[in-house]
Amino acid sequence: MPKVIWDAGEKKLVYHSGYLTQQERLDDEELGLEPVGNRAIFAILHEIQPHRIALTSTVIREGRALFSSQYLGSTERPDPAHIIHEVRVRNPPGNMQGFKAQILCGAMTRFISLSILRKLELPHKPAFISTQGLNDQVMMSAKESRKGSLLVQYFEHLALVDESAVLVVPVKAYNLVLGLPWFVSFYSYCIHSN
Repeated sequence: MPKVIWDAGEKKLVYHSGYLTQQERLDDEELGLEPVGNRAIFAILHEIQPHRIALTSTVIREGRALFSSQYLGSTERPDPAHIIHEVRVRNPPGNMQGFKAQILCGAMTRFISLSILRKLELPHKPAFISTQGLNDQVMMSAKESRKGSLLVQYFEHLALVDESAVLVVPVKAYNLVLGLPWFVSFYSYCIHSN
């Protein structure tokens, strides 16, 4: 039988396996582990050096994101590199007004500026989600955060969209920030309308 050299990771795995066995009252057979099998696995792990194997990641988007915090960057001042899109928002009396929206695929939700929310007198309620800038500066704490409801027309040929959970933040450069969920939903329209 070949001599197996145990390193710290292997010892830790054996310890946790034993701990699980004690806690759950399972034996090696129920876990699918046999003493000879353990030695073989550890010998293989030692030979192939798993820390040198390149891993690939798969991103799976949730249908509805529930976050306790958000990050928002690149909204302090306008930049020619930013992608800007003109949208129309309906205020409660029913009038449509045009605003500049930044398309920011790094954001995981939609944002509206505090000044526009007040100007249009849009309905809003507590959101309990903190929003931070990329410099870790708190833009809106969870305690004071709000989410607004608005009717938006993103493209002239499309109907109004009811956005009921747009986070309110003190954005200075743009009136709205459209994040990744918006981009995924309207990607084909963006391509066709340049």
